[in-house]
Amino acid sequence: MYASFNASRWLPARDLSELGVRPLLVAHFMKKFVLMKIDNAIASVPVKDLKTASSWYEKLFRRSTDSTPMPEVAEWRFPRGGWLQVYQLPERAGNGSCTLAVSNLEEVIAHLESLGIDTSQRTSGEKVKTVMITDPDGNHLAFAEAIDRTMAH
Repeated sequence: MYASFNASRWLPARDLSELGVRPLLVAHFMKKFVLMKIDNAIASVPVKDLKTASSWYEKLFRRSTDSTPMPEVAEWRFPRGGWLQVYQLPERAGNGSCTLAVSNLEEVIAHLESLGIDTSQRTSGEKVKTVMITDPDGNHLAFAEAIDRTMAH
């Protein structure tokens, strides 16, 4: 997958002609301008104490870490791709957030409640439903189930 510049996201087509930009030049630019190759994404959250946080996340995910690439980092890999990286950095602890895509939000909520985690922050729309929780350090974790299957899941 390649991340590429799409001028129409930031500049509506009708505005291009007002700027004197020729449509063929824009089309050529958009086809040729490639920023970088992206292979995957890793979400990360900072914590005060890695050992304490790892124990909490192991209970949350019902499994141990998949990787500990450095003494201050623990990682979990997900079946459809992507990783969650928990890293010890006390001065940033509690300032992280990430969204984890799930296929059955009700099952996740039942598990969260069995762990004594507050699941009262729920939202639902036409395309996605979510529950937001916080880890013991104050990082925000959203669990999201796509209702509209064209959404990321």
